[in-house]
Amino acid sequence: MLSKVLLSSAVKAIEQQWAQKSGQSTYVLMQRAGDAAFQLIRQQWPEFSRFCVVAGTGNNGGDGYILAMLLRQAGFMVTLISAGESRQGGDAERAKGEYLKSGGVTEMFFPDASQQYDLIVDALLGTGLHGEVRPKYVPFINFINNSHSPVLSLDVPTGVDADQGSFSQHTVQATATLSFIAYKPGLLSGKARAYCGDLHLASLDVDVSSSQSAMEYRQGIRLSQYRRDLASHKGLFGCVSVVGGSNGMGGALILAAEAAAYMGAGWVMASTDTQHLSALLTRNPAIMARGWDEADSLVEKTTVVVAGTGMGRNEFATRYLEKLVSQAQQRRLPVVLDADGLFWLAQQPREYDYWVLTPHDGEAARLLGVSVSEIQTDRVHWASVIQKKYGGICVLKGLGSITCDGQRSVINGSGDAGMAKAGSGDVLAGMIGGWLARTGRFDIDVVSEAVWIHGRSGEFAALRFYPESMQAGDLIAALPEVWRDQSFD
Repeated sequence: MLSKVLLSSAVKAIEQQWAQKSGQSTYVLMQRAGDAAFQLIRQQWPEFSRFCVVAGTGNNGGDGYILAMLLRQAGFMVTLISAGESRQGGDAERAKGEYLKSGGVTEMFFPDASQQYDLIVDALLGTGLHGEVRPKYVPFINFINNSHSPVLSLDVPTGVDADQGSFSQHTVQATATLSFIAYKPGLLSGKARAYCGDLHLASLDVDVSSSQSAMEYRQGIRLSQYRRDLASHKGLFGCVSVVGGSNGMGGALILAAEAAAYMGAGWVMASTDTQHLSALLTRNPAIMARGWDEADSLVEKTTVVVAGTGMGRNEFATRYLEKLVSQAQQRRLPVVLDADGLFWLAQQPREYDYWVLTPHDGEAARLLGVSVSEIQTDRVHWASVIQKKYGGICVLKGLGSITCDGQRSVINGSGDAGMAKAGSGDVLAGMIGGWLARTGRFDIDVVSEAVWIHGRSGEFAALRFYPESMQAGDLIAALPEVWRDQSFD
């Protein structure tokens, strides 16, 4: 369920180590890459027969030459547009030579606009880009993007920085991306992820399990380890105290509390403005509730605290958060701090080993005193900076949410665009708190599992209600489908 994520430099080093240990040339890996792309095309687009491969001068272009040769040998129509001469003496030059020997030809100009292709293959730059695309490649990118055909990018869409996730002003918009050997962090999180389309991985039969990389990609969970014993009772699954919901913001508190309950917590206690109590109990009478005036302290049985959802930023909210977080810290209880809780933390910075901070890019920027654009240039890096400054575990929310504990970073592989709605973050905070209570653990694996569950329920909600219509509460309603899909058995 977890895959290694490697920087492009680490992948290159692994390629060289593989060649030394196996006694084979790295050209074999280029051949495998071309064959993996060919197999993916036949699986994903079996009806396609007209292809255009846009090949660069480096190894990414070499992958493209191998693919073009295989497509020609299979009897398909192939146009290969070359961006220049392949680097002398390298694998790419060898691949180009093999392609030409097989009868293939290269074009140094763009086809007539009337020429239509079933699929365009982007084999221009791969992992070699850092910064802006050089001007000479811009016409090739424009040709690909203006083709109105599906696009398969090999390893990395041209224009995306494979390591940081930043992207050029001119970037290929891929329909699908086939990454080789290991996922690269820049493809998995933030806006660059959207340029990749459907993401696939071909290991090329290279084992990366011994890599020392601290980055991983979560694509699922193993629920069987959490199967309930028949003799279980609610006391085994923790008590979540959810604190929030000031005047006019009761919905945030209700969403967080209900999400915690649906994640399997033994019971949930909600502390909120008294005006929200009837709405909360009407929606879910299983949740215990009390007004702030009678909630000066955490209930004795609390095992996890979720604080800040709809809390407000006035003096009362500040004092209340200060008191409850201090009580939690004295008892060494896990605290999930979200929304207005993060605003409070930015004003009164402190460290705590047992909290989970859940900022989006804007909140992350406030916590660190930097711009949002800086956060978006390298989200894996900035998640680790937040964790180092404040302690505990940081979940940097967004496309490809990043969970970091200072030792490891887990990038999330689930989610749907329809989750970009008010309340989704409140649901996430409740889900994390509920899962911490349900499992009785506090570690990066449990937190990243909750993040993945949140995204997966968003996928199910989108199928049921469509992305435009789904609401934050639909993520909670979809949780039973996640449990059935993953299975506790």
